[in-house]
Amino acid sequence: MAGPSVTSYYILSGLCIYAMLNHLSLALRRPLDRAHLFLAGMCLLLASLGLRGASAYEMFTISSFVPLLKWNITLILIFLMFFIWFFAVFTGSWPRRWLLVSTLLFALLIPVNLIQP
Repeated sequence: MAGPSVTSYYILSGLCIYAMLNHLSLALRRPLDRAHLFLAGMCLLLASLGLRGASAYEMFTISSFVPLLKWNITLILIFLMFFIWFFAVFTGSWPRRWLLVSTLLFALLIPVNLIQP
């Protein structure tokens, strides 16, 4: 039963890597486009989440699944940090205090997530 799901995760990861390469090539043109750079980072994070989702089907014990779950949550937190900065760059609105506070809060959640048993 896990066969179609694992295949879907691999297809998702491949598409995200393709999108990441496209956005990275657009970002590195002169002048540097930060919106495409953040999109490339988000695509890379989604590709790694897809690969980790595929490997989750190979876990048979809770002790092997918990570290995978912790890293998935960490990747999601990093994705959310990238997303708020992408949104700020794309729209051109820079609420600096809100961006810095939300980034700091997400960054503080990462070690809290990894320390938990």
